[in-house]
Amino acid sequence: MKLKIIIPIVLMSAGFAIWANFSKEDNSKYAVQEVEVKAEKQPELDKVVKATLDLHKKKKTKILERIFAVTRPQRTIIQERGGNDPFKESLEVLDKHAASLNLNDMQYLQLVRKQNCYRVIAKTVDETQVCFSFRKSKSGYKIVSIAEL
Repeated sequence: MKLKIIIPIVLMSAGFAIWANFSKEDNSKYAVQEVEVKAEKQPELDKVVKATLDLHKKKKTKILERIFAVTRPQRTIIQERGGNDPFKESLEVLDKHAASLNLNDMQYLQLVRKQNCYRVIAKTVDETQVCFSFRKSKSGYKIVSIAEL
């Protein structure tokens, strides 16, 4: 009687152990992979970064908010769920680092899986990296985020 109970339990345990250890999927395909942007695209991204900094310098936050990828209702939902407003965080990074950015030596990256997503990384005088993330749409470029790395 005990064997009728123990044998199925042992077989189920062995099956679960085999399934848990050997059915692992390769998750590297979900990792964010970046490549260098083609040389023809770099001046265009350079203009986008300079225009963003110019709008910030002139305190045109309403225009910056319009070209931000996350709309006001979406940002409200993010805040209600306990997150921070990505637009305000981006403005804080610009307030902190905009004056000291070195725009002559920037790194231009493009996401492999999403050909319309770009990252421009600029360094400040104290070697802090600031990452501008943009997404290209039919109407132009949208700011996804501006973050300190």
